[in-house]
Amino acid sequence: MSPKLQALMAERLGFWKQNAAINVKGWRSDFDRSAFLDRFFYPKDVADKSIEGRKAMVRRLANAISAEARRGAQGHPSYSRPHHLNLQHAHRAETLAVQAMQAETYLEAAE
Repeated sequence: MSPKLQALMAERLGFWKQNAAINVKGWRSDFDRSAFLDRFFYPKDVADKSIEGRKAMVRRLANAISAEARRGAQGHPSYSRPHHLNLQHAHRAETLAVQAMQAETYLEAAE
């Protein structure tokens, strides 16, 4: 891998890590993964912090967001806007974590 491409990948990795920790367009920067996800998912799924485990969690969160959006569109009494927003925050944080982990493994493989 060329040094220029390696520097670009390292820069993007820094961008993903930075955006996972700052508040961007209302996304919570203080997201506590285990405190939020333990309430809705099995502990063994939350404890799995590998790339595959996080990708599975992203899929589960996407399904939960869709279900919550359906409830909201139908005017269901169990719909909760704060819960919907928290699911979106969790999805965003997990997605950024997966992207950062993929970039790290890509850089390690290129060296």
